[in-house]
Amino acid sequence: MIKVLISGGSGLIGQELSDHLKKNGYEPIHLSRNPNPHGTYKSYYWDPSKGEMDLSCLDGVDYVVNLAGAGIVDKPWTEGRKKEIIDSRVQSTVLLVEKIIQYRPQLKAFIAASAIGYYGNRGD
Repeated sequence: MIKVLISGGSGLIGQELSDHLKKNGYEPIHLSRNPNPHGTYKSYYWDPSKGEMDLSCLDGVDYVVNLAGAGIVDKPWTEGRKKEIIDSRVQSTVLLVEKIIQYRPQLKAFIAASAIGYYGNRGD
């Protein structure tokens, strides 16, 4: 079975992606700051802000999809919040790349996607 490690798997896009992959015969697994052993998908501990990650999550992984990052619509966009949004995306990507280089899994692909903009009704 093809195994796909997803950071940000509990988010809107990550959950849809996980469900789609599972329906099509893949094994999605998640990275989480709060792994739930009884969740729908197996999850492994990580905390990008601390540079911590359970390397066993890379065992047998074919693909890594990085969707992690602070939410963009749940708090006002103060200067501090903008920094948090950007830092969360950079830290997660750097940590994943560092651990992939360290562990050397036989990946077929590494995909990273993020957004820091919100496109809604602006009244104009």
